[in-house]
Amino acid sequence: MMLTRHFKRTSSALIKTLQYNHSKLYFADEAREMSSEGMQVKELPKLGDGDVVDEFFKFNLACPHKELYQDSPVRMVGIPGSQGRFAVTPGHVPVVCELLTGVLSLYHDKQETRIDHYFVSGGVAIVHPDATLDISTPECVLLSDIDPKLVSDGLKNARDALARAKDEKEKSEAEIEIETYEALERALSGQ
Repeated sequence: MMLTRHFKRTSSALIKTLQYNHSKLYFADEAREMSSEGMQVKELPKLGDGDVVDEFFKFNLACPHKELYQDSPVRMVGIPGSQGRFAVTPGHVPVVCELLTGVLSLYHDKQETRIDHYFVSGGVAIVHPDATLDISTPECVLLSDIDPKLVSDGLKNARDALARAKDEKEKSEAEIEIETYEALERALSGQ
């Protein structure tokens, strides 16, 4: 199985995204230290007597260069959230979540016979009050389109580049490349 041309083209975009995501971690640490004093809490929507939760919900998945799903019915979506992996199902409470680099899993039917796994390079997920899920990510590639041999070769080359790095810029770029390839290896191995 060959690594798709698309993925080769977008590997530098993945690296740039990871650089951006890495810089956002500093902001997140500062935000945790902020006081919640004066914030108002809104009640979550509740099911009324006789209300039924749908079996499917609408799902949208987009990258800057393509839209993969638009108002597609799905049963469940497994999301690599910044606070841990979680699943969105019909009737999920509204939420906005930062995505980490990892595997996005789509479950299309009740029997779980049709499941798609995508490698995403970060992004944002929004569950709307009507239970629609929107995901926007800089890059998204089907796991089945990624060649494990090319990933392991890329990881070796990135480690070699880190060993040869002459300045902080080269070192940072190599570290981010290593991070990306290690995330790809984990995704491919199912961890």
